[in-house]
Amino acid sequence: MRAHAWIVYILLVLANSTSAAQPAASDVHESAQNLALTANFYEDPSGELSLDEVLGLKAAGEFTPNSRDQIHFGMTRSTYWVHFSLDWSALPVGSSRIVEIGPPKIVEGRTRGGAQLFVLDAANRESINYRLGTLSDPRELTTLSRGHAFRVDASLGDEYYLRISSAAPLRTALRLWDESQFNQQSLLSDTGLTLSLIHI
Repeated sequence: MRAHAWIVYILLVLANSTSAAQPAASDVHESAQNLALTANFYEDPSGELSLDEVLGLKAAGEFTPNSRDQIHFGMTRSTYWVHFSLDWSALPVGSSRIVEIGPPKIVEGRTRGGAQLFVLDAANRESINYRLGTLSDPRELTTLSRGHAFRVDASLGDEYYLRISSAAPLRTALRLWDESQFNQQSLLSDTGLTLSLIHI
């Protein structure tokens, strides 16, 4: 009996460790979701890794599951690659969502800091390689929070990578929104900012 219980315990531990090592894809049918909870990351101290090198590291299991409700790496000068997946299967064809990132902390006078978005299609080919904050793509939306927002849909692909660097501490939010919910929270945030400025 004890031997049977010990075997069950070992199987449970192995199941839990496997699920932790491979975070599930985020279910995009939810109106608002914290993507940090299913993200995983890799530290790039040199800041010089290419996307192909990062994909090789991901395939080799070198990414670490994120254990916080934010992307938060503390006092660091490293660049970080953050990966998350989106599952579009529950949504009608043509549906879109808003990915909200940031803001990474950027210090005046320093060139370091920012976020770059990469998306891979079903054939593992790069469909998006975009420097957030440039507003050169109509899918990027402006925000008053100094963060970034980008409209995505199933045609772009399921696998997302962010290359993030910032002045220390490196900390950023990562959320997925239904567009109507995003617009609603943006309106509330903007109104709150306006009221605060008037009060001052």
